[in-house]
Amino acid sequence: FIRKNEIREFYLTGADAVACVKSTCYNLCKAGYGVSVLSDCITSYDKRKIDEMLRYYASVGSSVLRLDAAHRQHATGMIPRSRRPPYRPGIDALVCDHHEWIRGRRVGLVAHAASVGHNGVPSARLIGKGRGTLAALFGPEHGFFGRGGAGEKIADAAHREWNIPIYSLYGDTRAPTPAMLDLVDAFVFDIQTIACRAYTYVST
Repeated sequence: FIRKNEIREFYLTGADAVACVKSTCYNLCKAGYGVSVLSDCITSYDKRKIDEMLRYYASVGSSVLRLDAAHRQHATGMIPRSRRPPYRPGIDALVCDHHEWIRGRRVGLVAHAASVGHNGVPSARLIGKGRGTLAALFGPEHGFFGRGGAGEKIADAAHREWNIPIYSLYGDTRAPTPAMLDLVDAFVFDIQTIACRAYTYVST
């Protein structure tokens, strides 16, 4: 798929800087691809090791930069863009082609930090484009914001900006309760995963 679509650049984010991100960065650099690790979009079960990992990424040939710097590079044309692959993230297809599925409905969004549209806009913000009302957020393992460690129990919270609940599906419950379901008319499940190993996102 990568060769067919002439993908040459990769931007890495992830919830385990010392495992998944580390091995992916090493293998992509070894294969000769352009790799950038977004330093403010990774975390680890042991956050003391993040600085060490950032140095490691650079040592194997990756660039290390913040998300806003990556946006600026693309906006100013400082780095080449890979040819756009012939697919769109599901959230783009939903709000552009199937918005009637959520129009006028209270939407519960199951998502995490990698849930974005093709232009990097978070799926939570795109729900309104489809004229749905975002009523509640639901986070899997690592939490809605992706800040929890592997296997870490995540508590419910409230979104400070939007004043809606963020329910954890990796805390006291692994499934929405009847009280949670009363708040929504439709669920959107928008979880990015490489789908090549057993992982808790599937059970969520």
